[in-house]
Amino acid sequence: MNSNLKQNTVSTVLTPPMSETSLQSDHSTALGTQTVKFTIVTPTLNAAKYLPECLKSIEQQRCQGIEIEHLILDGGSTDETLDILDSASVVRVPRGKNDGVIRAMCLGYEAASGDLISFLGADDVLLPGALTAVAETWRREQRSLVLCRSRWTDGSLNSLGELAPAPRWLTASIHASLGWNYLGAANTFITPSLYRELGGFDETLRRSEDYEFFTRCLARQVPFSRVNQTVCLFRRHGDNASLQHDETYAADLARICRDYGPSSQSLAKFYGNAFRAWIYLRNPSWSAHQLRR
Repeated sequence: MNSNLKQNTVSTVLTPPMSETSLQSDHSTALGTQTVKFTIVTPTLNAAKYLPECLKSIEQQRCQGIEIEHLILDGGSTDETLDILDSASVVRVPRGKNDGVIRAMCLGYEAASGDLISFLGADDVLLPGALTAVAETWRREQRSLVLCRSRWTDGSLNSLGELAPAPRWLTASIHASLGWNYLGAANTFITPSLYRELGGFDETLRRSEDYEFFTRCLARQVPFSRVNQTVCLFRRHGDNASLQHDETYAADLARICRDYGPSSQSLAKFYGNAFRAWIYLRNPSWSAHQLRR
C-alpha cells in the first residue's frame, strides 16, 4: 500500500477533481477495439461450498470481445477448495496464511493486468452478460469507475432485493454519513491507474476498506459511469466477513465519517437519513425485504 495513503486521505477534500483524461485505462488502445480485459479478484478460505457457482458464473462471461483474468488468493484452505481450483481456469496469486482479506485484495489489485478490475467473493455470482454490459459502457464513456446494479440474495440465491447504481449527485460527505458502502464491491469496476493514483486500499481498516476507498473516489470527484443492469448476486448467508458488525467495524465507520463526513454530527445524521430515504424509495424490492426483517 502507498505509504502516503494517510496523508492523501486527509487531503482528498482539498484536491481538485480528476479529469476524465487523466483517469483513462493503462490499456488505452483497447478502448477503440472489441476486446476488454477484466481482472476479477477472489480471496478464498475454505470456500468449497459456494466456490463452484462463483467460478462457473465467471467462465460463462467469456465471449468475443471479453477477456478474463481470474485471480485467486487462497489463505490456506483445508477443505476441497484447492481441489476445485486445480481444475479451474484461474491464476493463483501467493498469499500468506496469516494475511487477511484486505491484504489479499491489495495483492490481487496490484497484480491485475486487466483494463478493469473488480472483486467477487467466493460465495458471490456474476449474472449472464454482466461483463459484456460493463464493457459496452466502458468503451462508450471511457471512465475509470463503473457502478452497476446488484442483487442481494440469501444463501440459496433467493432474491432479497436489488440496489440501483449510486446517483450522480452522491458526494463523499453523504456516503460517509450513511454508515455502509452503498457502491458495493462486486458491482463496481475500476481501472488499475485509478487504483494506483488513489493509493490503493487502506490496510489499517479491518472491515471497511472498500467503503473507505470508494468514498475516497467520491471525495476526489472521480467521474463514473452507471450501468442499470443487474450484474451480480451478493449472497448474504450469515457467515460473510463483511457482515460482522463488531467494535472493529464500528471504529472503521467512525474514522470514515470523521475523515470524509461533515464536521457537524447533526448534519451527518441529516445526510445519512436523507440518503437512506432515497435508497428506500429508489429500490422498492430491497426496501420491502428490509422492512420485513
